[in-house]
Amino acid sequence: MDSLSVRLIKNSVVYPTIRVASHPGKLLMGVYDEDDNYVDDSALNRRSGEQGAPVPRDLFPVAADSDAPEAIYAGTLYFHFGHFLLESLARAWYAHQYPDVPFVWAGAHTWQGVELKPWQSEILDILMIKNPTRIIADPARFELLHIPDIGYRYDDRFHPQAREFWATRRSGSWPPALAVAQQDRERRPRPQLGLGRAAAGGSRVDHGTSGNPQHS
Repeated sequence: MDSLSVRLIKNSVVYPTIRVASHPGKLLMGVYDEDDNYVDDSALNRRSGEQGAPVPRDLFPVAADSDAPEAIYAGTLYFHFGHFLLESLARAWYAHQYPDVPFVWAGAHTWQGVELKPWQSEILDILMIKNPTRIIADPARFELLHIPDIGYRYDDRFHPQAREFWATRRSGSWPPALAVAQQDRERRPRPQLGLGRAAAGGSRVDHGTSGNPQHS
């Protein structure tokens, strides 16, 4: 298996996510470079379930320059506990190496002013990710954008480098709020799957279809 890598893209634009009726089953999003070309693998990448696809640039107005000239691209932001851990942090293996560079997520296009929830910030603390964070709800241009490879793909690939990153951060205990939440999940009855294997991602996990982020 190839090592995880990172691309440095100059004068690139990070777009928020949007769903439109003309692209059913697609979460439109992504990064475009200074020549207005889509940057490969900057949209949501999954084996199953809702798929990411390059956003048509004419859906949004001209991008504004970001206050921060440089950022690390985090990909899609989820407010669902498990999907945040695995998909929204799939590029976190790289972010902690540059703690002064903002870690930015593509949020829904209706999420102006939305911030991470306290439990998400606690998880970042556990992982020793000290980067400033930002949720992109309007197209934003960065002079330099780091785009790390994803270390986890739902639901079939967990790269050894990403596993090592998580393994080295398991020694600390979970904060009380997260421990209680996890215990509550473990007590919930598991659904009966019936005959055969349930299709992973058969029911869509909403990234955000309105102005309100999803809570687990």
